[in-house]
Amino acid sequence: MEEWGAGSRTRRVVKSFTTTHLLRPTPHCASLINLLIALVVFFAGCSTDPAEHVFEKAEKSLGTGSFEEALLQYSYVVNKHPESSYAPKSQYKIAYIYNKYLGERKRALDAYATLYYMYPGSAETVDAREDLAQIYSDLGDHRKAIAHYQRLMVERPGDAQRFHFAVASEYMKMNDLAQARVEFSELLRTTGSHVLIPQIYFNMGGMSYVEGKTSEAMEWYDKLISKYPKDPFVLEAEFYKAKVLNETGRQGEALVLLREIEPQYHNKAAVTALREWIEARLKDGHDPKTLPPGVNPP
Repeated sequence: MEEWGAGSRTRRVVKSFTTTHLLRPTPHCASLINLLIALVVFFAGCSTDPAEHVFEKAEKSLGTGSFEEALLQYSYVVNKHPESSYAPKSQYKIAYIYNKYLGERKRALDAYATLYYMYPGSAETVDAREDLAQIYSDLGDHRKAIAHYQRLMVERPGDAQRFHFAVASEYMKMNDLAQARVEFSELLRTTGSHVLIPQIYFNMGGMSYVEGKTSEAMEWYDKLISKYPKDPFVLEAEFYKAKVLNETGRQGEALVLLREIEPQYHNKAAVTALREWIEARLKDGHDPKTLPPGVNPP
């Protein structure tokens, strides 16, 4: 028993000695540790993306409107550092500059195509898709625009309703009013956006007006005016309502409405022209009974 106890004490002393020396590094060990830390910091600094500096310079050039210089710098990143995380960003910016600032659609399309070819999985391809949709819409290739907007509805679910509105608008531009009405009607069932709904009401009224459905057009315009009286589209709705009133024999009501919106309508000349035309009709002997109470022919 005594020998076991003595041995146990010896082991405790050895253990204590070993632990103490492991936890308390010698001056030589401390120097090695400091050296290792310095090397880690050094190599971490050296591992910075070599394209970052040039990309930042390109961003500054773009910000100051030096587009040609920015193009050269972004191109340098793509050509010299194609594996860099800044490369897809740079390729997108090249396309963006040609598209938005220089108006060179052909070069922009080529640059977007390069982005999709070199970096098909990058986040920038989603931004590029929206740009491409707008380009194709402007070029009159509405089918391609619709295809891109429909992809965006999936890729950016948070903006799906905005892109759905764009799809419906493209059908309007194609004069496919039946499909446009289907898309807008679906949006009315699903959206709660106080930005989109007034625009949808206005577009539905416009399509009805074009199709000669004046009563239906009036209903849409009145719905917009009554539900969203402060929306910017109200003035547009009131102008087109005045046109419907005029075309359905209610020139007096149209005249009152035109006089009301004339000072604030963005295209004052259009309002003035219609107002003067109606006034001329009334002056030439149009039945004054169509005028509301208190309004006399000019």
